Amino acid sequence: MRDSAVAPVGSNAIDPDPGSRSPSLPPPSERVDSSLGPHLAQLASLSEPSSEYFMLMDGTFEMCPLALHHLLYALQKLNTQRKPEDSWLALRVSYGMNGLLLRRPDQKAFAAFLAQRGATLPVGDIWREFAMHESDEAAALAKKRELYIYRFNLLVRLGRAPSNAVDSASMQEPSCYELMTHVWGLERPFSNECLATSDFTPCTSPSNDVLPGDLMRLGRPE
Repeated sequence: MRDSAVAPVGSNAIDPDPGSRSPSLPPPSERVDSSLGPHLAQLASLSEPSSEYFMLMDGTFEMCPLALHHLLYALQKLNTQRKPEDSWLALRVSYGMNGLLLRRPDQKAFAAFLAQRGATLPVGDIWREFAMHESDEAAALAKKRELYIYRFNLLVRLGRAPSNAVDSASMQEPSCYELMTHVWGLERPFSNECLATSDFTPCTSPSNDVLPGDLMRLGRPE
C-alpha cells in the first residue's frame, strides 16, 4: 500500500458555514490548476503495481500519528462488509485530491479517465464526476459502487501533525482526527446521521459496525 501520487490541496478547507457556499472561499476543486490532470494521470499510470491499493496524496501532507491503524481498520471493515458484487469504489480519509484510496484496477480506470478529460477541467471536478457517477462513462466505470468517507481526517500539512486533535477553526484547515462533517473538498460531507452508528458515509450496517467509542482501541489520540 505504498504507492501514491501527488496532487495539490487548497489551503482553506474548513467550511465556516456548513450547507452554504461562501463567495470568498471557493471549494478546493475550483482552485486546482487544470494542467495537472495529464501529469497526474501519467504518474498514476506509471506507478509500479506493487500493491493491491493506490493512494492519492498531496506531497506537502503527512499522515497523522497512528493514522495507519485507522486506514488498515477501515480497509478491513469495508472489505468485510461489502460483498464482491456490491464493493466500494474508493475510500476518502482526507480532503481535496488527498487521502483517496483506490484498488489498483480502479486506479488505472481513473488514470485513463483523467487523461481523457484532464487538459480542460480541474482535477477535483474530474474526480467528482468519476466518484459520484456524474456521466454515463463514469457510471460505467464505477459499476454502481460507492465512494466511502471515513469519519476522521487522517492527513495534515507537513509540520502540523500534533499528538492531539486541536481546534483548527482559526487555521482554516482540518486538524488530525477532526470529524469530516464540515470539511470542504469532499464530494459530500460525513453525514451527521452516521455519527452514532457508523465510521463511514454512506452508513454501513450498524449491526456489523464498531461504535465511535470503540475506536479508542486503535490508539487514536484523545
